[in-house]
Amino acid sequence: MKSRLGTIHLWVGLTTLVFFFVTGQLMDHWNLDQMPIESALRQLYRSRHIYLLFGGLVNLAVSMRYVRPRAGEGSRAAVLGSAMMVLAPLFQACAFFIEPPRLGHTTVLTICGVFGAYLGLLFYCLGTRKIRVADVLMVK
Repeated sequence: MKSRLGTIHLWVGLTTLVFFFVTGQLMDHWNLDQMPIESALRQLYRSRHIYLLFGGLVNLAVSMRYVRPRAGEGSRAAVLGSAMMVLAPLFQACAFFIEPPRLGHTTVLTICGVFGAYLGLLFYCLGTRKIRVADVLMVK
């Protein structure tokens, strides 16, 4: 299970970074840089674009040194945190396409994506806080 969750974080992070570049090209294609700087539509697209980068980098960073505690204290919190971090970019990607045309009247998807990544990382850190390097390397 450990290697699977780490691999999932890696692929979600890489996929989200590719999607970040794609949304950047979409914004360029839509000529958002021609809009006034104080345009609400431009700001909404750009903020959702940066949230995608955030979600991808969080998953990529966690995948680099993913450690899941063995059964017991913290393992459920760490797995819950991992699930929240993996789902966060999905909410952020949906928010990129749905919320800006509505001029931000509803920001539920963005809130779920950003707080999902923050809380997921918090739960993951709390779940793995007592793990020592010797436990990870299985050195006795």
